[in-house]
Amino acid sequence: MPTDPDRWLKPGYTPSAKVRPTDLDRRSPRLPELLKGLDRDKLAEFAQVLFQLNGFRRGPVKGYYVVVETKPGVEWKVGQLCADPDAPLHIVDERSFDNSDEPLKLAEALRAADPPRYG
Repeated sequence: MPTDPDRWLKPGYTPSAKVRPTDLDRRSPRLPELLKGLDRDKLAEFAQVLFQLNGFRRGPVKGYYVVVETKPGVEWKVGQLCADPDAPLHIVDERSFDNSDEPLKLAEALRAADPPRYG
C-alpha cells in the first residue's frame, strides 16, 4: 500500500524514527535565492531538526530569529528559522543593514517578543 508523501504536513502526524519528513525526492525544485549554492542534503537535514524543534509542525519556529549576511561583508538582514524543507530560513525584515549590530538587536527584540516554545 503506497503512503502519502506529504503525510508529515498534516496536523497530528507523528513520525517514526524511520521516517524523514524532508526527503529530497518529496521537495519542490524552488529554492530561495539566498540559499542557492548550499548543499540541499544538509538543508534537508537542518529542516528535519527544525521540524522536531517546532513540535513536529511545519512553519516558522517560534523565537528562532537569526542575523543573515546576504551579501558578504556588505549587507545583513533578520531572518527566522522555518521547518520547511524548501526554505529553512525566511527573511522577516526586508530592511538592509550595513553591519551586524543593528539586526542583532532587532533579532533579540523579536525573540523577546516571541520566545521559543522549548526554552
